[in-house]
Amino acid sequence: MSRTHDVRASWILTFLLLSFVFLAAFCLIIEADIPWYLSAGEEMLKTKTLLLNDPFSYTSELPWINHEWLMEILLALIYRGAGDGGLSIFQGFIFIAIALVFLKMRSQAALDGVSFLGIISAFIILREFVSPRAQLLSNLFFVLSIWIVFLSIKRESSDQKKREPLLLIIPLGFLWTQFHGGNPHLFILMFLLWLSRPSWKRAAFTVVAALLTCMGPNGFQVHDHLFRSFPMMGEISEWQPIYYVLKNIPILFSCLILLFVFSALVSLIRRRSANDKTYRFEALVFAFFLLATMKYSRFLNELMLVSTIVLLPLLEKIKIDRKYIFASCFGVILLGALFSSRTMGIGFSPHFFPIEAVQFLKQNHLKGPLFNSYNFGGYLMWEYPEEKVFIDSRAFTVYDGRQIAELVNVYSHPQEFQILDDQYHFELAVLQQRGRGKKLIEWLKQRPNWNVVFEDEIAVILIKKKIQNKP
Repeated sequence: MSRTHDVRASWILTFLLLSFVFLAAFCLIIEADIPWYLSAGEEMLKTKTLLLNDPFSYTSELPWINHEWLMEILLALIYRGAGDGGLSIFQGFIFIAIALVFLKMRSQAALDGVSFLGIISAFIILREFVSPRAQLLSNLFFVLSIWIVFLSIKRESSDQKKREPLLLIIPLGFLWTQFHGGNPHLFILMFLLWLSRPSWKRAAFTVVAALLTCMGPNGFQVHDHLFRSFPMMGEISEWQPIYYVLKNIPILFSCLILLFVFSALVSLIRRRSANDKTYRFEALVFAFFLLATMKYSRFLNELMLVSTIVLLPLLEKIKIDRKYIFASCFGVILLGALFSSRTMGIGFSPHFFPIEAVQFLKQNHLKGPLFNSYNFGGYLMWEYPEEKVFIDSRAFTVYDGRQIAELVNVYSHPQEFQILDDQYHFELAVLQQRGRGKKLIEWLKQRPNWNVVFEDEIAVILIKKKIQNKP
């Protein structure tokens, strides 16, 4: 009777965990990339061709390194079928899949102890960065790859004669490259596995993982474009140190620092366990992504996932009464809701996208050439395709470093805008009120040949006046 009760309680806990994880993904979209994903995917579905040249911007002079082509098509199909709600449901299912991999990695069958609370806490932090882009799917592939490594180490330690689990990285890596081409994480994991447990077989899988990153439509160029653009990459937020990105969210930053310190301590404690066969691999992965995240904030998702994996073996050994687990989870969820920077909802956030401004453009049929802020390019591409954009958040996959440098220079020295204007002959400008572009807005407002025709808290629209020379 007691055993039946425990099994039932474990199933209830699992159901509640997955339900929370699914609902946590229902956040308003704030990621500037999502609109251009939809535009590109829809264009490929219509033309039935892979986009390797950019049809959306009039300033791009390079071939498009379209390394996320399959993700673009997938999102366009989801949007066709279910609209904004479909994107949120997609996020929810990916979150559930990641949670299930966490559960499969655990050594115990029943969902007991503080591990339940640990997984919920991890997803409260992960939801702060959730977005239906290729990175989200990469998170799933990342934890799947670690699970495959665990299975391989377990097989080796038990002298089982089953098929080598590492063979699964070949189809996984190929699929990963189509969704998020050039992502080096599988190669990094295989290299760290070889470093932790050297063998010729693991060295061979490391080479295979490296080759798989070039198996997309752009081949090695998917890496080459990053090397060429490296001097300017620091101007993009995801390539900035974690402190600069999270300095406006001090509570989240403090929680992450405590989490990573605790993970490091747990990693040291686990070192003393003779039965812990995966320790060396996990410690190397944790150390690598901790250092990488300190330098580049784009690795924060991976560090969060690794920290959760490192902590779970310890958390599942801490046994407390389930009623206290429920109470603790309720408290953690409440704190997460109070201090979250994300708004629950479906669709694009009106606080990040120029929704009202684009409606004004449509109603008045304003014509370009268009100058636009970097973060607005994707949304304009999606909602106002009548005009090609000046720039957008595809960054170095479409534009060269010189163009990014010119934009940064204009933000810092608005008077340099005239040089761009002489080159492109702008007739229309859609600018972001927040961030770097504020100086440029104020400068343009003072120009006699530019006139503000729309302004709200998010965006400003200016059109060029037709000034006639007096005889």
